[in-house]
Amino acid sequence: GSKTFTWSPATTGSVATGYEYQLNNLGWTNNGTNTSIALTGLTGTNTFQVRAYNASGSGSSTTTGSFVIPTINSGPTASPVVYDQATISWTSTNQATYSLALPGAAGTPYTGTTNITMNTTKGDLTGNTIYTPTLTIYSSTNDTATTAGASFTTPVAPPNPPTNLQRTLNTGSSKTFTWSAPSSGPTPTGYEYQLNSNSWINNGTSLSVTLNGL
Repeated sequence: GSKTFTWSPATTGSVATGYEYQLNNLGWTNNGTNTSIALTGLTGTNTFQVRAYNASGSGSSTTTGSFVIPTINSGPTASPVVYDQATISWTSTNQATYSLALPGAAGTPYTGTTNITMNTTKGDLTGNTIYTPTLTIYSSTNDTATTAGASFTTPVAPPNPPTNLQRTLNTGSSKTFTWSAPSSGPTPTGYEYQLNSNSWINNGTSLSVTLNGL
């Protein structure tokens, strides 16, 4: 992780001619007259200190206290994905809480604590739509790590039920059944029919079927 540290000159005492900083008690580094420093490659628990100096030497240091850097190790990845719902997972270190943004989803942002898998609520997603998850995790000291996951596309939603189902009323053992395409929702690519809870039979794109021997 990376952090930028800033500070202000002392308002009393001798005038500083420069500053030194120290990370994790590993030794002091001269920062010149700059009152900020950006550090990268931070992990785990850390402590940052800074002190001013002049021709008389170095003054007392001030510290941030301990802070914890969270890390997203992998993800977020969506799997499995259905037309109206997805499971999104990741791996992390030093995660205390999370917030997962999924623009376009009804429930965004999704929040939680230390769990590394979350399920959108059924119906939050729309079929045949691209979503891109962005995960932010927070450590116990409220430091953050953020990353965007790979975009995913939900499958096309199944069609709504056909309408206007009718059967011929003639006597005998032959019946013709007719129906109309759904009035809303995705366009069907075909139809199946079932008689008496037997197996479903593909009827192609036809909107009718005649059955004999009933």
